This record gives sequence, structure tokens and C-alpha cells, in this order.
Amino acid sequence: MKPEPPAPSTPRFDRAAPRYDAHAEVQRVMAAWLAEWAPHRRAGRALEIGAGTGLFTAHLLPWSGHLLATDLSPAMVAAGRQRFPQIPWAVREAGEAGSERYDWIFSCSFLQWSTDPDTLLETWRDQLNPGGRVLAGFFVDGALPVLHRLLGPDAPLPSRGADAWKALFRRAGFRIHAAETRDDVHTYRSALDLFRHLHRIGATAAPRLSASQMKGLLRAYESECRRPEGGVEGTWRYCRLLTGD
Repeated sequence: MKPEPPAPSTPRFDRAAPRYDAHAEVQRVMAAWLAEWAPHRRAGRALEIGAGTGLFTAHLLPWSGHLLATDLSPAMVAAGRQRFPQIPWAVREAGEAGSERYDWIFSCSFLQWSTDPDTLLETWRDQLNPGGRVLAGFFVDGALPVLHRLLGPDAPLPSRGADAWKALFRRAGFRIHAAETRDDVHTYRSALDLFRHLHRIGATAAPRLSASQMKGLLRAYESECRRPEGGVEGTWRYCRLLTGD
């Protein structure tokens, strides 16, 4: 397995918060796709982890009962609270173990950043009531494959595949009820526009590249991913996973 990139820092996501919704088209697509597996009865005690500004939260509302939306970034939480003041929001670590128990744990576009998924998933398991379930959507191996190949360990998205994630969930004690992957191709004006997009949503690991190396990278990406009608392609691969019997 390729080395996992470092999780984005909170300051990076704090800076991205004001413009996040305007540029998070990929995350918006994933949120809508993940919501297809959300419970029909929006009720019970629920925790959303890595809620960001509320792209997936929007699909859970209205919620009957207690729904707590959390994110590590104070700026993201502030934006989410302003957007959906009817539910509580909190700045919170994804793996923070609390005394409360939940019927549902939701997570969208977050898990791929975890640097210790074994511990994280065990913590989630311990926070569930008997019969509680996890619904998570995340990026997997196959997202931006050309960029991964060109950048190697500096690539901005992780390379853990869907099967590896399923194995991690099972190792943490979960039963997997359903899991699917999906590929989407998005078009950007140029390779530079793709990099700017990643920067604007806070998802860029800092590449250790000189200016000349960056120019070479952009030229290589343009050469491989240029569309005949203009622009460049970026392929994203998502996984959605639901635990339970």
C-alpha cells in the first residue's frame, strides 16, 4: 500500500471555509449520493463527524431527535451553524471519545484523511448504541489517478482502496450491510485550475516542488488529461458504506 498522505491541517480548512461551498462540487455530488442510503426515518440520536459547512447535513434535515454536527475546523463549524442553526454544532476531533451514545454516526468526505483509521473506527463503534449504525462516504484509490502517478507520495488524496476500507471496518467489529464505489469525471479549465480547486477546498497536501517542477507537472497533466473539446479531466472515485446486520 502506498503511504497515506498527512491529514489536512485545521488552518487550511479554516482558510477554505468562506469559499468552500462555492467550489466543493465533488463533495456535493458525494453528499447527494451518500444521502440515498440515509435512514428514511430521520430520528434518534445521531452524530455527524467531519460535517464541514453542512453539505451532507442538509440531506439529514429535518431530524427528529438529537443530531450533533461536528468538525475540527472552527471556521467550518461557524459556517455550518450559521446555515443550520436549528441543530447543535461543535468543534470536535473525529476520534474524540465521549460518554454519549448514538443510534447513527454519519461521515461524508472525511474518512480518507484519517491517519489512524483502526483507532478511529473502534472509537466510533464504542459510541454506538446496540444496533447503532455508521453511514460513511469517502474517497478511495482511483481518485485523481493521473495526479497520484505524477506526484507519488505528494498526491493530494489517499490511495487506500474500497476493499481495504471494508477490511478496516470489519477489524473494528462492524458488520458491513452494503458498500459501493462510483467514478465521476469532472472537467476543469486547465491543470492549474484543478490545483486551484483543490486548494480552495482545503484538500491539497503541500507538494515539495520547485516552481519549475510545478510547471513540469502541470504540462504533464495537461498532456495526459486534455479533452478534445477543451479543458482537462479529473476522475474521482467515491465509496459509500453502511454498517449493520
